[in-house]
Amino acid sequence: MKKLSLRGMRHSLMFRVTIIIFIVILAAILILSFYAGNVLSSYSFQTAREDSLQLFEQSGQHITTYINTMENIAVASARDSTILGHLFTKTSISKIKLPAAPVEESAYYSYEDLEAALMWEEHEKDESRYYTDMVSIKAFLINLTAAQENIECVTLVPEAHDHPVDTRNAVGTKYPYKEQAWYQDALTHPDKKSFMSPHIPEYLPAVDYPVITYIYPIRMYESSTPLAMLLIDLNYSTLESILSDLSLGDSGYAFIVNSAGEYIYYPDDRFLSTGQVETPFADAAYIDTVLQGNSSFIAQDEKGIENVVFSTSVDGTDWYLVGVIPYDQLNAPATSLRNTQIIIGLVVAGLVCALLYVFFRSSVFTRLQRLRSHMAEVENGDLNVSFETRRDDEIGKLGEGFNTMIVRLKLLIEDITNTQNQKRKAEFAALQSQINPHFLYNTLDSIVWMAETNPAGASEMAYLLGTFFRQSLSGGNDIIPLCQELAIVEAYLKIQRIRYESYFDYEIHFTQDVANIPLPKLIVQPLVENAIYHGIKQSGRKCMLSIYAFRFEDCVYIQVVDDGVGMTGEELKKVMKKTPPKVSRMNGVGARNVDNRIKLYFTEKSGLAYFSHKDKGTVACIYIYQENTSEEPAGE
Repeated sequence: MKKLSLRGMRHSLMFRVTIIIFIVILAAILILSFYAGNVLSSYSFQTAREDSLQLFEQSGQHITTYINTMENIAVASARDSTILGHLFTKTSISKIKLPAAPVEESAYYSYEDLEAALMWEEHEKDESRYYTDMVSIKAFLINLTAAQENIECVTLVPEAHDHPVDTRNAVGTKYPYKEQAWYQDALTHPDKKSFMSPHIPEYLPAVDYPVITYIYPIRMYESSTPLAMLLIDLNYSTLESILSDLSLGDSGYAFIVNSAGEYIYYPDDRFLSTGQVETPFADAAYIDTVLQGNSSFIAQDEKGIENVVFSTSVDGTDWYLVGVIPYDQLNAPATSLRNTQIIIGLVVAGLVCALLYVFFRSSVFTRLQRLRSHMAEVENGDLNVSFETRRDDEIGKLGEGFNTMIVRLKLLIEDITNTQNQKRKAEFAALQSQINPHFLYNTLDSIVWMAETNPAGASEMAYLLGTFFRQSLSGGNDIIPLCQELAIVEAYLKIQRIRYESYFDYEIHFTQDVANIPLPKLIVQPLVENAIYHGIKQSGRKCMLSIYAFRFEDCVYIQVVDDGVGMTGEELKKVMKKTPPKVSRMNGVGARNVDNRIKLYFTEKSGLAYFSHKDKGTVACIYIYQENTSEEPAGE
């Protein structure tokens, strides 16, 4: 075997296939690694995002627990009979004499002073009952909130009386509750839950740290005017302790805003002193996005840094708990995972490529080169070669097909060369005069060509060609059963399918009651050939060729249907034109020839008809009325 030069190797199939395989495998593994890395990265990021959102929702539920506690205290107070009786008392505190004020001017009196006043005015029973109710209400509120360490104070501010009641012994007779904007707003809109933003309560002199106040209007029924306002002060540090447990990394933070965009909580000491914060997230557009109900989104801050923003609403309030985590910080584990996956993919790709190179070189290309050498010998006329197959794989099967093709090709050549029978020669000559010589030439040419590139296909084509001729000769009979005629057609179609695989598919259907009807041989095959060359092949697309044979009433129909280019009305007239005889030649057996043979053997009513539509397809229909088929017509 002649060795290939370096230049020849670059043009060899082995070299090109090796390079292509390596490139494809490398690209596939890299793409797979990159895709898998991105999928894992996306999954990891999404998981971290969902975990963070779940953590936020849990924190929101903790805050909701405290809100519900405040709500329960308010509802219990609004249903207490002592409180309701007190609120309906018409006595004014101004009628009661109070002890002298302390030396320092003060707006507040202790409950001890009130109890003393009660002792002084025992004879005024209504007033005594008033203060007795106040002491009872105080005790009730203290007991109600005893287990709630985060509740700083509960204050009852009656609408019709002058004295509030609270749980910290600081009755502010001079603090103008009812003049405050929040009081008037709660009085005007009693159906709305009201919360005061973090503030240091002026009405509680002993409290010098911020609280969040829940304002609850007490009413007898839903549409009535409030009888009092219940103020429940929640220690601001409660929110700090809940939100400090959130794991938001080094740069993340959380805050709370209400539906008006006002901050309820912000992790900045300046917020408590000024109520204002300076932060990249202070952009109103971001808060608007949160207030629109988006629970998770990505947005840029004023410096162009992407942040992942989480938010969840706090049930029972118009608050939103919002968390801000830098995108890079949240995505860092996912990015690391993706990069690791890509690096692993590169290493695996290199190893696989190296192993495949060794494998293909030893088990594929060497054997293919040997098979190629045998084909070159056959190409030079030596049919005494044989490919040695040691493995039962694809190349081994290819070698077996090559050997089988050589054997069958020898037999075919020997059969054609040694044909001695005069009648067979005559039949072959008759067949030769009917069948388009281009078909035989092209088929043999295809066999030679495929012997180099597709030995198995060449072997099959040679076998089918022999089958086609043997069936066409039909033992010297010019009249054969319809099923045998269709077998000839199928052999022809199989050959054409090998040659023009991408052009068409075919199907043959016939009913058993017409299978043995005698008819002149080779009257269907020309119509099939015409459909392939003039209908299907010219369409430039893959088509379907269908053959049907059936009986309808007293007529037998044989139809050749294709969905190729079809014919116009003028072209259809030319195909069926009686004269001149060669206008409608298709493949050596003209439409007129087929039509005449049918009429001669059967009746004048029988014949051939064409139906066609441009760009839709053509139907060639043989219709046979059987009256006299006992013998072959003269001249056939």
